[in-house]
Amino acid sequence: MDVQIPEELRGATPGVLSSPVYWNGNIFWPSFSNLFAWSVDPASGMISHSPTSQSAQQFDRTVAISVSANGATNGIVWLMQNTAELFAFDATNLGNILWTSAQAANGRDRIDSL
Repeated sequence: MDVQIPEELRGATPGVLSSPVYWNGNIFWPSFSNLFAWSVDPASGMISHSPTSQSAQQFDRTVAISVSANGATNGIVWLMQNTAELFAFDATNLGNILWTSAQAANGRDRIDSL
């Protein structure tokens, strides 16, 4: 641990090939296992010590993460893993998968390999 760094998210970086994203007072960052959210204190800028939400879905490697929203509502965290599957999570509860590119019949939404 580097004492000059005021905060760090231990264990949050293995297998991550993208940067974290911020939306509505939260930082979203996938690790080698799950997608996590940490809250950010607006006054101090400090990050919560423990994740405030996490996905049940586990990932091998994440290649991209993004957030879309209608201002401060209807947040969706988009995550692409190296198996070329795209996931959409409810940004207020990462336990809720809204959609995946693998769920449509006959592979309609399937993405070609990366």
